[in-house]
Amino acid sequence: DVRVIEPPHSQSYPYQPYEFKNMEEVLGYRERALAENIDSLYQKAKRIAQDYNDQRKEKTNLLATEIISSYFQDLFPTIHYTIVLGGNGSGKSSYGDVFTETGYRVVNLTNPNAANINRILGCIEVGQCTIVSDETGPIDKNTDLMAILKTGYAPNGRTSKVNDYSRAPEFFYTYCFKIIISERMPNLR
Repeated sequence: DVRVIEPPHSQSYPYQPYEFKNMEEVLGYRERALAENIDSLYQKAKRIAQDYNDQRKEKTNLLATEIISSYFQDLFPTIHYTIVLGGNGSGKSSYGDVFTETGYRVVNLTNPNAANINRILGCIEVGQCTIVSDETGPIDKNTDLMAILKTGYAPNGRTSKVNDYSRAPEFFYTYCFKIIISERMPNLR
């Protein structure tokens, strides 16, 4: 009731913002959306996943499910993370690229640190975006990244850091879909 949230300047978005020419275009999308159901959306996402990924059926089905689920992540009591493993040329980056272009507010980062992820996820509300972490290094060796993963599967997950300038603690919401792309399996215990 007392907070007004304004969108950032377009150059400040960490993901591709949704933009519309006018209200007529918005209403046109609304009409299209009303004609869809979860099955028709899944079939469309599945076609996209299959068209752009040379993977087994199980992997493209999972990608299609993740695409659709990312738009409704704030309705889930918990979410899973996907870790995509493989060597050069295995298609792991293509998996992340397709999700980046079709999922909900996806931010694709190369080897991000915890500070990057916390700032992008923010402290205003949960489910602000989705993270694709490409070429992820040894996250199991980074306690701050592990804290994000260990708290980010549920809406009440948060991490805290002390602001270097004000010395006040800041709390960041870590809940969102995450796809981690790596050449080796991290130890996530």
